[in-house]
Amino acid sequence: MLVALPVTIVITVAVIRKFQKRVADSMQATAGGLEEPVFVERRASGTALGGPSMEKIDAMRDRQRLTPAVCLFTRAMQHERKLAAIFVMAACVHSFILAAIFAYPPLSVHKVPAGNPIAALIRLYSFFFVISATPVALAGTMILTKRLRFLALTALALIAVLWGLGRTIRSSDPLELWLMIAGLPTGFVLLLNARRLRSVGPIVFAAILLLFSTIVVGACYGAFVAFDFIGPVHFIREDLAQLPFATAVSKYFQDSSSIPVAIETLVNHTSSLIRADHAERLTTGYKLIITALSLITILTGAALGWGFVRWLAAHYRDRRASDQMLSIDVLLATFTITTVPIVFWAFGVTAATCVLGGFFGYQLLAHLLLRIKIGGTPPEKVFTLLLLRVFRRKRLGQRLLERIVHRWRYIGPVRLIAGTDFADSLIEPHEFFEFLCGQLSRAFVRDRKDLEHRLSRLLPKPDPDGLYRIEDFLCHLDTWQMTVACLAEQADVVLMDLRGFTSAHRGCVFEIEMLLDSFPVNRIVFLIDHSTDQVYLEETLRLVKSVRTCPAGDAGMHQIALVQAASDSRTIECLLHLLCEKAQLVYTGF
Repeated sequence: MLVALPVTIVITVAVIRKFQKRVADSMQATAGGLEEPVFVERRASGTALGGPSMEKIDAMRDRQRLTPAVCLFTRAMQHERKLAAIFVMAACVHSFILAAIFAYPPLSVHKVPAGNPIAALIRLYSFFFVISATPVALAGTMILTKRLRFLALTALALIAVLWGLGRTIRSSDPLELWLMIAGLPTGFVLLLNARRLRSVGPIVFAAILLLFSTIVVGACYGAFVAFDFIGPVHFIREDLAQLPFATAVSKYFQDSSSIPVAIETLVNHTSSLIRADHAERLTTGYKLIITALSLITILTGAALGWGFVRWLAAHYRDRRASDQMLSIDVLLATFTITTVPIVFWAFGVTAATCVLGGFFGYQLLAHLLLRIKIGGTPPEKVFTLLLLRVFRRKRLGQRLLERIVHRWRYIGPVRLIAGTDFADSLIEPHEFFEFLCGQLSRAFVRDRKDLEHRLSRLLPKPDPDGLYRIEDFLCHLDTWQMTVACLAEQADVVLMDLRGFTSAHRGCVFEIEMLLDSFPVNRIVFLIDHSTDQVYLEETLRLVKSVRTCPAGDAGMHQIALVQAASDSRTIECLLHLLCEKAQLVYTGF
């Protein structure tokens, strides 16, 4: 794991940067079949033509003015908490399956003390639960929030609980056991869930762990085969020569004052410490066979890692799992991979193989609970959110939009034009796999026929966990305007992030005027802050030429909501209530 972590970070950063560069270059290119984009500037007359009125809402002070859309908002919150409970319960079954395998004689792979089998099951479950306590704790937190600070606080709370149990029980120290087995992978998982790494970092880490674990297993197997062929192999030192080789190695390290020095001496001066009775059998041909076995092991590990990434991409593409489900699957897979060698060292190959049964048991229970608790209660109405924004090179404000998108996915799908600003956080598993295969160009919209085909394939149904998809569209320079217009036709509500908006953002001017021309104004929400050129924005809104007509007396039909951003939590609460309220207007036909 210590080797896999830096390799993972280097690969993840390189992949994300390469992905961003490839997306940026393709966005500036043209599809070749359309005209260049035309940015419509409707300011020739110089006189105001009568536009919609503007309602400014301060997210900090004016929250009480909003009528909470209780139905939609409450449904989303209840769904989120239900999912957290489901995945926590499913993660707990991983330890139960291992305990059952070890406790009951018909399935036992390790001899347990005679006595009450229930007591043995409880003891073994406690042991394995401590080992897999991190996935149990983090699974629920990852459903509620992906923010690193809360994941770290959850890990600290777990440490406090284990420490308290150790002070209470006194017969054992669960915290010491957890630190010894799960402490290192927990730290690595938290590090790889940082915002700039979490899109692909955990997947890359699990794949590299599979590769390295397979290489180590192959090396150990080759060493055992070689020892059997040239052996018996034993230490030259008299007190170690009479012991079995594995026992002698353990005693050698126990007697050493420094483990690194002992390893260096064993590697660099092997002939002075260890002797094989039939070293002459290790001929050149046999060395070539061992080398071939090592190469086969490396290729097998690479195939397993690649197959794991491909399995994730296929599950997501076929809608057998959401990206949220896959992130928890990767979490459980990481701890399963790190547990296998420990169980193998303590109990043997059969027990190590049974560890995989715990992972598949988690998956079966999770899908069963999702089908029972989520699958049988489809929502009455699905509301599609179109997210438009100012493309910024900096990551300013990205976290706020991510949290809004995460919450809205319990209500309906979110559609947006993909860009480099979200490339490292909203990259989907199948896009990652296509990028690795050099097929990212297939993800870009080429023309209207291609766009219509993509829209027809979008199913208005959630994934198995009830979450709707983030449907991002990668567009060339001459296809994004057409794509935005088509997405607006199928949207129920629109949120446009105008933080950082100035007169230089001609693309945003086109989007604003297109929305005011063709979309119900009372279902549009603009988000602004101190970085928005509000004078230019108000001028753009007032000088729009055409406004959608409405029955007399419905003054609210011409009213545009402008939300002044405050702190992230207040802004998110305000925007979600306001968007839910406007989505419910679809029921009235406005």
